[in-house]
Amino acid sequence: MAIECTKAVAEAADGDVRRRYAQRCRAFHAEIFTLGVAHVVALAAARAGAKAVEAGLRHSTCGEVVKAALAEAGGPEEKSYGLYGAVLLYAMRRRGYVKSTTLLDALGELKDPALNAAAYRAAEWLKRLAEAYFKA
Repeated sequence: MAIECTKAVAEAADGDVRRRYAQRCRAFHAEIFTLGVAHVVALAAARAGAKAVEAGLRHSTCGEVVKAALAEAGGPEEKSYGLYGAVLLYAMRRRGYVKSTTLLDALGELKDPALNAAAYRAAEWLKRLAEAYFKA
């Protein structure tokens, strides 16, 4: 999943958005550990808009998720937040942890503290690949 999504970000986002996305990957990785995955997804949605982050719940490939999140968010900063939130939701949905189709319902599912460890592992991969390919 992380490889698929890193390729999708590399293909669809411009250099500024990719660099900002790498910053989100670094910062949010730690925040998942300290504050929880629901908090991180909510923060990403607050910055980018719910529709950008909900892209992770609506599409079947990460390429589609990335394109939709980029289309829904505003400038480069908002796009980076939307990308991160959407990709993380996509990862959690692909692993079967999230079944919802709306952000509010997904946040309810993600409040389960047991899911933080799964999200942290997914975020670790996203962070490492973003650092390797999109250095800021």
